[in-house]
Amino acid sequence: ADDRGEGSANDKQAVLAHGTWLAFLYDQWQVCRDSCGRDLQRLMMWTMQRALYDPRSLSRMPLAVTPTFSLLSLALQVLVDETQMICTAHQIRASTVRGSSKSLPPAAAAELAQCGLLRDKVLAAAMWWFAGLPSWTRLEAREAEAAASTLERFAMLVTAADAAELDYLPAPATAPDRRSRAAEGKWCTAEGEVAEQPLKLARERQLLGVLCRHEAARLRLWAEPLAFNQREIARIKKMKQKMKANV
Repeated sequence: ADDRGEGSANDKQAVLAHGTWLAFLYDQWQVCRDSCGRDLQRLMMWTMQRALYDPRSLSRMPLAVTPTFSLLSLALQVLVDETQMICTAHQIRASTVRGSSKSLPPAAAAELAQCGLLRDKVLAAAMWWFAGLPSWTRLEAREAEAAASTLERFAMLVTAADAAELDYLPAPATAPDRRSRAAEGKWCTAEGEVAEQPLKLARERQLLGVLCRHEAARLRLWAEPLAFNQREIARIKKMKQKMKANV
Protein backbone atom coordinates (compact mmCIF):
# COMPACT_ATOMS: atom_id res chain seq x y z
CA ALA A 1 0.00 0.00 0.00
CA ASP A 2 1.04 3.60 -0.58
CA ASP A 3 1.86 5.57 2.59
CA ARG A 4 1.73 8.88 0.67
CA GLY A 5 -1.97 8.67 -0.06
CA GLU A 6 -1.73 7.59 -3.67
CA GLY A 7 -3.25 4.67 -5.49
CA SER A 8 -4.73 1.88 -3.42
CA ALA A 9 -3.92 3.60 -0.11
CA ASN A 10 -7.28 5.39 -0.34
CA ASP A 11 -9.32 2.31 -1.27
CA LYS A 12 -11.89 2.24 1.53
CA GLN A 13 -13.59 -0.81 0.03
CA ALA A 14 -10.41 -2.85 0.50
CA VAL A 15 -10.20 -1.77 4.14
CA LEU A 16 -13.88 -2.58 4.63
CA ALA A 17 -13.29 -6.09 3.29
CA HIS A 18 -10.52 -6.65 5.84
CA GLY A 19 -12.81 -5.40 8.59
CA THR A 20 -15.50 -7.90 7.58
CA TRP A 21 -12.96 -10.74 7.56
CA LEU A 22 -11.70 -9.78 11.02
CA ALA A 23 -15.24 -9.57 12.40
CA PHE A 24 -15.85 -13.11 11.13
CA LEU A 25 -12.61 -14.35 12.73
CA TYR A 26 -13.50 -12.69 16.02
CA ASP A 27 -16.91 -14.41 16.05
CA GLN A 28 -15.26 -17.76 15.28
CA TRP A 29 -12.76 -17.25 18.09
CA GLN A 30 -15.58 -16.56 20.56
CA VAL A 31 -17.26 -19.81 19.52
CA CYS A 32 -14.01 -21.81 19.63
CA ARG A 33 -13.01 -20.70 23.10
CA ASP A 34 -16.41 -21.52 24.58
CA SER A 35 -17.59 -24.76 23.02
CA CYS A 36 -15.26 -26.23 20.38
CA GLY A 37 -12.58 -28.87 20.60
CA ARG A 38 -8.83 -28.43 20.36
CA ASP A 39 -8.79 -28.98 16.60
CA LEU A 40 -10.70 -25.78 15.89
CA GLN A 41 -8.72 -23.91 18.51
CA ARG A 42 -5.49 -24.99 16.83
CA LEU A 43 -6.96 -23.91 13.49
CA MET A 44 -7.55 -20.43 14.88
CA MET A 45 -3.96 -20.34 16.14
CA TRP A 46 -2.73 -21.44 12.70
CA THR A 47 -4.84 -18.73 11.05
CA MET A 48 -3.18 -16.07 13.20
CA GLN A 49 0.26 -17.47 12.38
CA ARG A 50 -0.46 -17.33 8.66
CA ALA A 51 -1.96 -13.84 8.86
CA LEU A 52 1.23 -12.59 10.54
CA TYR A 53 3.64 -14.78 8.58
CA ASP A 54 5.52 -11.66 7.45
CA PRO A 55 4.85 -8.78 9.89
CA ARG A 56 6.35 -6.26 7.47
CA SER A 57 3.83 -7.11 4.78
CA LEU A 58 1.01 -5.43 6.73
CA SER A 59 -0.10 -2.10 5.34
CA ARG A 60 0.89 1.10 7.12
CA MET A 61 -1.50 3.42 5.31
CA PRO A 62 -3.68 5.60 7.58
CA LEU A 63 -6.88 3.75 6.68
CA ALA A 64 -5.30 0.45 7.74
CA VAL A 65 -4.89 1.41 11.40
CA THR A 66 -8.18 -0.14 12.49
CA PRO A 67 -7.90 -3.52 10.69
CA THR A 68 -4.18 -3.85 11.47
CA PHE A 69 -4.48 -3.35 15.20
CA SER A 70 -7.75 -5.28 15.34
CA LEU A 71 -5.83 -8.23 13.88
CA LEU A 72 -3.00 -7.79 16.39
CA SER A 73 -5.47 -7.54 19.28
CA LEU A 74 -7.22 -10.72 18.17
CA ALA A 75 -3.88 -12.50 17.79
CA LEU A 76 -2.94 -11.53 21.36
CA GLN A 77 -6.25 -12.82 22.72
CA VAL A 78 -5.93 -16.08 20.79
CA LEU A 79 -2.35 -16.40 22.00
CA VAL A 80 -3.26 -15.94 25.67
CA ASP A 81 -6.04 -18.53 25.39
CA GLU A 82 -3.83 -21.01 23.53
CA THR A 83 -1.03 -20.69 26.10
CA GLN A 84 -3.43 -21.31 28.97
CA MET A 85 -4.95 -24.31 27.19
CA ILE A 86 -1.53 -25.84 26.53
CA CYS A 87 -0.56 -25.44 30.18
CA THR A 88 -3.86 -26.97 31.28
CA ALA A 89 -3.59 -29.90 28.85
CA HIS A 90 -0.06 -30.74 30.01
CA GLN A 91 -0.78 -29.88 33.66
CA ILE A 92 1.90 -27.18 33.70
CA ARG A 93 1.95 -24.39 36.26
CA ALA A 94 2.84 -20.82 35.38
CA SER A 95 5.92 -21.07 37.58
CA THR A 96 7.17 -23.95 35.42
CA VAL A 97 6.87 -21.87 32.25
CA ARG A 98 8.76 -19.07 33.97
CA GLY A 99 11.62 -21.46 34.65
CA SER A 100 13.93 -23.22 32.23
CA SER A 101 12.36 -24.63 29.08
CA LYS A 102 14.29 -27.84 29.80
CA SER A 103 11.88 -28.54 32.66
CA LEU A 104 8.93 -28.63 30.26
CA PRO A 105 7.65 -31.82 28.60
CA PRO A 106 8.96 -31.92 24.99
CA ALA A 107 5.49 -31.74 23.46
CA ALA A 108 4.51 -28.77 25.63
CA ALA A 109 7.80 -27.00 24.96
CA ALA A 110 7.27 -27.33 21.19
CA GLU A 111 3.72 -25.96 21.36
CA LEU A 112 4.70 -23.10 23.66
CA ALA A 113 7.61 -22.25 21.37
CA GLN A 114 5.11 -21.76 18.53
CA CYS A 115 3.19 -19.42 20.81
CA GLY A 116 6.44 -17.58 21.46
CA LEU A 117 6.98 -17.18 17.73
CA LEU A 118 3.50 -15.69 17.27
CA ARG A 119 4.13 -13.36 20.21
CA ASP A 120 7.28 -12.10 18.51
CA LYS A 121 5.39 -11.54 15.25
CA VAL A 122 2.64 -9.54 16.97
CA LEU A 123 5.17 -7.26 18.65
CA ALA A 124 7.23 -6.97 15.46
CA ALA A 125 4.17 -6.02 13.40
CA ALA A 126 3.16 -3.32 15.88
CA MET A 127 6.68 -1.91 16.08
CA TRP A 128 6.99 -2.00 12.29
CA TRP A 129 3.84 0.08 11.91
CA PHE A 130 5.19 2.76 14.27
CA ALA A 131 8.58 2.70 12.54
CA GLY A 132 7.10 4.61 9.59
CA LEU A 133 4.07 6.59 10.71
CA PRO A 134 2.36 8.46 7.86
CA SER A 135 3.00 12.19 7.92
CA TRP A 136 -0.62 12.93 7.11
CA THR A 137 -4.02 11.57 8.14
CA ARG A 138 -6.87 11.73 5.67
CA LEU A 139 -9.56 10.26 7.87
CA GLU A 140 -13.10 11.31 8.63
CA ALA A 141 -13.97 11.97 12.27
CA ARG A 142 -15.78 8.63 12.55
CA GLU A 143 -12.85 6.72 11.05
CA ALA A 144 -10.34 8.50 13.27
CA GLU A 145 -12.39 7.69 16.37
CA ALA A 146 -12.58 4.01 15.37
CA ALA A 147 -8.82 3.92 14.82
CA ALA A 148 -8.17 5.61 18.17
CA SER A 149 -10.41 3.15 20.00
CA THR A 150 -8.67 0.21 18.32
CA LEU A 151 -5.24 1.53 19.29
CA GLU A 152 -6.34 2.02 22.90
CA ARG A 153 -7.72 -1.51 23.02
CA PHE A 154 -4.43 -2.95 21.75
CA ALA A 155 -2.53 -0.83 24.28
CA MET A 156 -4.70 -2.26 27.06
CA LEU A 157 -4.18 -5.85 25.88
CA VAL A 158 -0.44 -5.62 25.25
CA THR A 159 0.23 -4.16 28.71
CA ALA A 160 -2.15 -6.44 30.62
CA ALA A 161 -1.07 -9.10 33.12
CA ASP A 162 -2.05 -11.90 30.71
CA ALA A 163 0.32 -10.51 28.07
CA ALA A 164 3.08 -10.28 30.68
CA GLU A 165 2.93 -14.06 31.10
CA LEU A 166 3.76 -14.41 27.39
CA ASP A 167 7.19 -12.88 28.04
CA TYR A 168 8.30 -16.16 29.59
CA LEU A 169 7.36 -18.42 26.69
CA PRO A 170 10.34 -20.42 25.41
CA ALA A 171 11.89 -19.01 22.26
CA PRO A 172 11.52 -21.16 19.12
CA ALA A 173 14.58 -22.92 17.74
CA THR A 174 14.59 -20.55 14.77
CA ALA A 175 13.28 -17.02 15.04
CA PRO A 176 13.61 -15.38 11.62
CA ASP A 177 12.19 -12.04 12.74
CA ARG A 178 14.69 -11.58 15.52
CA ARG A 179 17.64 -12.78 13.49
CA SER A 180 16.86 -10.45 10.62
CA ARG A 181 16.48 -7.49 12.95
CA ALA A 182 19.68 -8.42 14.77
CA ALA A 183 21.51 -8.49 11.44
CA GLU A 184 20.26 -4.97 10.77
CA GLY A 185 21.38 -3.80 14.19
CA LYS A 186 17.81 -3.13 15.27
CA TRP A 187 17.40 -5.92 17.82
CA CYS A 188 19.60 -5.97 20.89
CA THR A 189 19.22 -9.66 21.74
CA ALA A 190 22.20 -11.99 21.41
CA GLU A 191 22.36 -15.75 21.69
CA GLY A 192 22.54 -16.90 25.29
CA GLU A 193 20.64 -13.93 26.73
CA VAL A 194 17.52 -15.98 27.42
CA ALA A 195 17.39 -14.82 31.03
CA GLU A 196 17.05 -11.20 29.87
CA GLN A 197 14.28 -11.95 27.36
CA PRO A 198 11.31 -11.30 29.71
CA LEU A 199 12.70 -7.89 30.72
CA LYS A 200 13.28 -6.83 27.10
CA LEU A 201 9.85 -8.01 26.02
CA ALA A 202 8.24 -6.21 28.95
CA ARG A 203 9.94 -2.98 27.91
CA GLU A 204 8.83 -3.49 24.32
CA ARG A 205 5.23 -4.04 25.42
CA GLN A 206 5.28 -0.95 27.63
CA LEU A 207 6.70 1.11 24.78
CA LEU A 208 3.97 -0.10 22.45
CA GLY A 209 1.37 0.85 25.04
CA VAL A 210 2.75 4.40 25.19
CA LEU A 211 2.99 4.69 21.40
CA CYS A 212 -0.56 3.43 20.85
CA ARG A 213 -2.09 5.78 23.42
CA HIS A 214 -0.16 8.73 22.05
CA GLU A 215 -1.24 7.96 18.48
CA ALA A 216 -4.86 7.54 19.62
CA ALA A 217 -4.75 11.00 21.19
CA ARG A 218 -3.19 12.44 18.02
CA LEU A 219 -5.95 10.94 15.87
CA ARG A 220 -8.66 12.43 18.06
CA LEU A 221 -6.97 15.82 17.92
CA TRP A 222 -6.72 15.55 14.13
CA ALA A 223 -10.37 14.57 13.74
CA GLU A 224 -11.90 17.12 16.12
CA PRO A 225 -9.37 19.77 17.14
CA LEU A 226 -11.98 22.06 18.71
CA ALA A 227 -13.48 19.25 20.77
CA PHE A 228 -10.11 18.12 22.07
CA ASN A 229 -10.59 19.41 25.62
CA GLN A 230 -8.11 20.42 28.28
CA ARG A 231 -8.37 17.06 30.03
CA GLU A 232 -6.95 15.26 27.00
CA ILE A 233 -4.18 17.83 26.62
CA ALA A 234 -3.25 17.43 30.28
CA ARG A 235 -3.19 13.65 29.84
CA ILE A 236 -0.72 13.92 26.94
CA LYS A 237 1.54 16.24 28.94
CA LYS A 238 1.50 13.80 31.84
CA MET A 239 2.34 10.93 29.49
CA LYS A 240 5.29 12.86 28.03
CA GLN A 241 6.60 13.64 31.51
CA LYS A 242 6.37 9.96 32.40
CA MET A 243 8.27 9.02 29.25
CA LYS A 244 11.04 11.51 30.09
CA ALA A 245 11.25 10.15 33.64
CA ASN A 246 11.70 6.59 32.32
CA VAL A 247 14.50 7.52 29.90
